[in-house]
Amino acid sequence: MDFLVKDGTNNPQLTDMSVAVFRMDSLEANASSNILSYLWLQSDLRGHIESPDYYFSNADAQTDAALDDLMLTQGWRRFKWEEVLQKDTVVFAFIPEAGGPMIRGKVINTQTGQPIPNILTYLSTPQTAAGVPG
Repeated sequence: MDFLVKDGTNNPQLTDMSVAVFRMDSLEANASSNILSYLWLQSDLRGHIESPDYYFSNADAQTDAALDDLMLTQGWRRFKWEEVLQKDTVVFAFIPEAGGPMIRGKVINTQTGQPIPNILTYLSTPQTAAGVPG
């Protein structure tokens, strides 16, 4: 392969490039998507992902390599190395999920519209015996 990169005035320019080569039949024909593939992959990548579930279906070296290639070719840039390598404590805008979603709320007095402090409340999700929402 030969690549020639030019600037706006048609002059050749030096550039960094990467290429991923794989067999056409090496990716499974699984075009389905779910919440896992959306949150961990599709929401962070700009381009179309052919089979998003493939990257989470197997925990092996081949799938890991395919995921690295996908992220490399799609231009994943969610972080800045300067921030990752700094020694300062990271301040998160949102609390990380520990064991599941966190839902916050407040109880409001319907007559005054003001929050009512120190009210113990519960939130539940109806589920089947298998633990799947029903």
